[in-house]
Order: sequence, then structure tokens, then C-alpha cells
Amino acid sequence: MAILAVACGGDDDASSDRDAEFNQRVSTENLDVDTDFARQQSQNTCTDLAESTNDPANVDPIEVYSIVQKIAVRTGMSEDDAVTLVGLGIDIYCPEYKASWNR
Repeated sequence: MAILAVACGGDDDASSDRDAEFNQRVSTENLDVDTDFARQQSQNTCTDLAESTNDPANVDPIEVYSIVQKIAVRTGMSEDDAVTLVGLGIDIYCPEYKASWNR
């Protein structure tokens, strides 16, 4: 399982662009989840990761797995789909955490 993460923030235009990309990728991945709720969960992932480490390149894989489990429970998604959602969220909203993905 790939490990991912990202930091949220920025101006409204960039935020709108990220939101549109996120919505499109959720649709492309055929994830059965409300996109607004999925976006909130993905942004929460960024917050959770930021609170768990001060080094985005050194994210604890157990922390990411815990986040995946929380999202699976909150959304009713399978763990595989929750992993995909976490990955999309990190890729789009907090890409600085992607440095930990290959660990």
C-alpha cells in the first residue's frame, strides 16, 4: 500500500482548481462516495498528517493506515477505495507528503 499526504491552503482560484481536479479524479476512479464529503475527508487527511509529523518526508505508515481506516468507517468505503481516496487527497491537497509514499 502506498503511503501519501499533503498540506491544505492557498488562494480561492487554486482551491477551486484543486477541488475540480479532485472531483474529476474521484469520478474517474469510480469511487462511490459523495464528492463534497470525500473532499472534506481528504482535507482532514492533510490536517491529520500535519498534526502527526513536522517532517512530511517521514510520515509514519501506521498513521496513514489509521487515517485510511477512519475514512473507510466514515464513508462506508472498502479499505482499498479508502486508500485510493487518501492518495487522491494527498496528491491534490497536500503533495509535500508524497515523499513518504515509497517507504
